[in-house]
Amino acid sequence: MCRASWILWCLIFANPVIAQEPRTSAEQVPEQNHQIERVVLQIETPSSALSVPVDAKVIEQETRDWLTRAGVAVLESGTANPGNTHHLKLEIQALRTRDGIYIYNVMERFSLLSDLKLIRNEPGKSQKIWFTQHLAGQKGEAGFQDNLIKALHQTLRDIIIVPNGPSSWNEQQKALRIISSQESIADDKLKKIVDFDFRQIKVRRQPPAPPYPPVAKANGVQGTVVVVIIVDPMGIPSRAEALSGPPELLMTAIRFALNWEFEPARFNGIPVVARFKLTMPFNLRESPFPPQRR
Repeated sequence: MCRASWILWCLIFANPVIAQEPRTSAEQVPEQNHQIERVVLQIETPSSALSVPVDAKVIEQETRDWLTRAGVAVLESGTANPGNTHHLKLEIQALRTRDGIYIYNVMERFSLLSDLKLIRNEPGKSQKIWFTQHLAGQKGEAGFQDNLIKALHQTLRDIIIVPNGPSSWNEQQKALRIISSQESIADDKLKKIVDFDFRQIKVRRQPPAPPYPPVAKANGVQGTVVVVIIVDPMGIPSRAEALSGPPELLMTAIRFALNWEFEPARFNGIPVVARFKLTMPFNLRESPFPPQRR
């Protein structure tokens, strides 16, 4: 088991600030011996973390519908058995930065209902709480709510494990595959996304390195952030999602990624919507993002 390491994730910019209670940087999922047949659902959309309107009722309905399709019953806390029912907490944050970038953060806490009062895992003991996080940004507001819903679905897929037993296991696996494939097919048909390796992409302009995130600098946090970026046929980034890296660095990395410019990516000679990974090192001793030799 990996030890959950708690941090205070507070990113400071010259625009609306998102602050949240301590989170873990680990992104883990439950062991296969967990039975997830029933959950108590808790959804929060704190107004202090919203500069972009989010429809809480739509978020809740989407979550309930997804869980139902996956074969998981959603119960009220007063009728649930804490020993065999899980607690699923989702927190949604959304903001618009001054440079016109829309960012959402979908965070999830998952445990048995009986472990609801725990705030962290005890070192050296079995893990009882799991956390996931999906943080992404895009240029412009178009499609923002739809992309947030997709991130919500991905967050649920990260944590939901099928109940024990061959019959229920097969049924829920089939349901989850159908849900995932339908979402993927619809997205690919809509955008006709082509995957590339970064070495196949030519950089037109790399923006100046951003200031080191103040909270990360104050706490000596450094590391490498990997984002997946989607670029339109003109070579302009439209969306970026953090895949890995210290949480204190993710927001800065996403905003930085969306300010690059690339030569159009071509497939069979035709410019296409491209998707590839961008790796960004943050080092306190050196200037991050050295100039590209391209």
